[in-house]
Amino acid sequence: MTGAEPAALTIRDLSVRFAGSPEPAVRNVSFTVGRGEVLGVAGESGSGKSSIALAALGLLPPDAEVTGSIRLGDQELVGLRGRRLRAIRGRRIAMIFQESVSALHPMRRVGDQIVRVIRAHLPGDRTEARTRAAGALRDVRLDPDRVLDSYPHQLSGGMCQRVMIAMALSCGADVVLADEPTTALDVSLQKEILVLIRELVAARGLSAVFISHDLGVLGDVSDRVMVLYRGEVKEVGAVDAMLSRPRHPYSQALLDCVPRLGGDRLRTFPEITAERPGDWTGGGCNYAARCDRAADDCREHPELRTVEESLVRCRHPLGGTTVATGADRAEVCR
Repeated sequence: MTGAEPAALTIRDLSVRFAGSPEPAVRNVSFTVGRGEVLGVAGESGSGKSSIALAALGLLPPDAEVTGSIRLGDQELVGLRGRRLRAIRGRRIAMIFQESVSALHPMRRVGDQIVRVIRAHLPGDRTEARTRAAGALRDVRLDPDRVLDSYPHQLSGGMCQRVMIAMALSCGADVVLADEPTTALDVSLQKEILVLIRELVAARGLSAVFISHDLGVLGDVSDRVMVLYRGEVKEVGAVDAMLSRPRHPYSQALLDCVPRLGGDRLRTFPEITAERPGDWTGGGCNYAARCDRAADDCREHPELRTVEESLVRCRHPLGGTTVATGADRAEVCR
């Protein structure tokens, strides 16, 4: 971002540790999301993706330790509690949860659930809230005359996911965190939801963080992609570069796991063995235990550095030429 206007969402040196955990769930993660931008966040289960989103919304367990900075525009979120947090959550920043069928209350009509969200965050009576709920459903291409008085089990999976999107946007949030919102849908419905999210971003100027383990999905919706492994940023780059020229071995491994018609057998990650550098005492690259490019210098923890158009945390990146380190970190994270 340039000029005086702050980024829509700015995260700096964010770390999250859960009580009793031997290592942090999130390790010194930094990134920004510009206004009208979609940042894709990729990584396998346990990489810290959802922990970042929950930290931004103040939804982590009370015993979770959160350090660093999360700024929504010029408002610091870390440390906010009670009314001050509720005044922001839902109205300015919202979340689309995965598995909408589980997230929606099965015994309440859809309209009642959206109305409760609206009345919790905005002034007005029930009639006004219901009118706003109907408008939110129209925005996601659902017929409010049918959907408002339906129960979740009377709707398809795709319709329920649209309801979750409508609910997240019903109070006018300008930053949305989407936590694998297409995971439970078939491919055709996934495509519809991704197209819808892109259209809403363009129409409303939304900023979004879209979380997924599937780089193929992120390729359809993101402007940039950030790859996480064991809570640490491994690579950040423009979506086209990430999908065609990944620089970190882990990014390439994730791409190799995407099924392709006529392609070779899917890649499987090697078992972690004690002989690999990632298990050396005293630190080092935490991916080295699974990396076929690991070498002796991987005993030292790698810093983020610029490799052509991407930011990479690797001493032996795939292709490209390392052009800078350190000072370029903030520039590429933008």
